[in-house]
Amino acid sequence: MKICYSRPLKLSDPFGDFMSEEDREFLRGIIRKSDDTLGWEELSCIFQGILPAGTYEECAYFIPWALKFMASGDDAASSLVDEFCRWCDENIESLKNDLLWNEILGFFIKLFVDCTGKLVLYRNGDGVLYPENLDIAETVLECFDSMKRIDTGIAPFLSLLCENMDYPKAVWTLTLSRYTLAGCQRQAYDIVMENICDSSNPDELEYQDKLLRYSNF
Repeated sequence: MKICYSRPLKLSDPFGDFMSEEDREFLRGIIRKSDDTLGWEELSCIFQGILPAGTYEECAYFIPWALKFMASGDDAASSLVDEFCRWCDENIESLKNDLLWNEILGFFIKLFVDCTGKLVLYRNGDGVLYPENLDIAETVLECFDSMKRIDTGIAPFLSLLCENMDYPKAVWTLTLSRYTLAGCQRQAYDIVMENICDSSNPDELEYQDKLLRYSNF
């Protein structure tokens, strides 16, 4: 990913959220650290949802390292996904103007596909099958579902995700949508089927019926 801005000399705390001397020293400490040593504590501070540690330009410099951390499999990665997506939602026009949004969207598509490629099912205490190790994939769906703007929400995300979708990916996408998308499960099903089914093919019609029954829509 391209870096549009120079490394900031400071994090300006534009919303006055870091008031104490200890907080301000923490911000100075972030700047003193090398980019490759930034972890969850620093990155979640930089991209702190609606109260980020810096201006858009200051924070945007660190986007590549935030993406690297979210893809690392670290236990805290899903927490950063949540903060980072809220930051993106607040700065979407600037990200589009800098031609960064499509790259970020592509990153989350790949992250979701990578996560769902590792799925294992287990039975919970009620005997219901549930996907294991899905914190990041679930968080990605939840974050895009909560985005305020129609062109950055769950429908565009699912449409891109479903391009060239095969049966296993469709099953896992719908499985996740059952648990994470409040009120959007049918929309998710329609988007999946629109992208993968040829209604003139009997095999595809049988496949569609299986997905419909599996998803309980």
